[in-house]
Amino acid sequence: MSNKYLILKGCAGLGNRFLAIKDAIDYAKKTNRILYVDWSDGWFLDKGINTFYKYFDLCQVRHITNIEPIINAFENGASTYPANLSRKDLEEDIYSNYFFKNNTINPYLYSYCHFINKTAWSYLFYGGYWYRTVKSVKNPLKKIVTPFDPRNKMIYGAFLSRTERNEDIVCFADFGTFENRNNMFSHIKMKEFMFQHITKFASDYNLSERIAIHIRATDKKPSKSISNLLEIIEQTYLPQAKGIFLSTDNPAIEGIFHQRFPDKVICFPKEMPNIGTDNVGSPNFGGIHHWIRNKSVEKKKALFEATLADMWLLSMCKYLLWQGNSSFSMMSAELMNKKSNIIDWTSL
Repeated sequence: MSNKYLILKGCAGLGNRFLAIKDAIDYAKKTNRILYVDWSDGWFLDKGINTFYKYFDLCQVRHITNIEPIINAFENGASTYPANLSRKDLEEDIYSNYFFKNNTINPYLYSYCHFINKTAWSYLFYGGYWYRTVKSVKNPLKKIVTPFDPRNKMIYGAFLSRTERNEDIVCFADFGTFENRNNMFSHIKMKEFMFQHITKFASDYNLSERIAIHIRATDKKPSKSISNLLEIIEQTYLPQAKGIFLSTDNPAIEGIFHQRFPDKVICFPKEMPNIGTDNVGSPNFGGIHHWIRNKSVEKKKALFEATLADMWLLSMCKYLLWQGNSSFSMMSAELMNKKSNIIDWTSL
């Protein structure tokens, strides 16, 4: 087969998805594969709509914007990784048929055991892998075999470059590596309609003269106290700026900032639910990316666009105080041109 493909299945929140795209692009270019980014999992828009290509373009990398060429190749006998990949797997989101498992085995053991990559059990020697869920299998006999069949396993995408994959279609799913962030957005361009909407807000509120602050405080919380941050802002950064642009996923944090710095704080308008509980069964479980996948399409779209706006607006300010344990925050830092004005506030 002349063309080989890499299909990236979106998972987790927005920051992790961008990190995974970076890893997938690097792998696609290294192995001369055509990339397809699949964000049709229903976390941001209605299920079946590929959110990525609605809001972004890829550039300087071979890619396709719909899955049909991959389906056609599959129907014509293309080989796949994982070996038991089905048409249903290609068309559906990763969580419909697979789930992830982190390995406790040293992920670098493969360096000393090169023969492992030649076996069907190599997935055990990497940092983690995806396995087919039994609930996605209809045949009773196959349900018994599925958990033990290595053909139903695939390693995290970031580890693919350490293996020799010759299959025509390779499925890539990962949460993204934090180490590989050089030129993060050189291959990703936001659609003009969205970019203009964001830059108008930045201009209207003079963000280039403001301090940008990102605080994630729901399912993931900062490692340093907010009170310490408030003191640093007041004493060090606010005298050098005309105000604050705040991005947070917690309405209580917004309230604290408005109370401490009245008439100084600007936020991009968005609906912020009370979320962040640890109870998996609760509608308030997790972060915003958990909440929006269970809401109406209109609410998903509005909150997704507001989240995109926040990520880009943070990078358009004079200073950026980003949160070191948040991949969302990290993406804003990567987008910002003035690298000397970027500070991880949790390290202060």
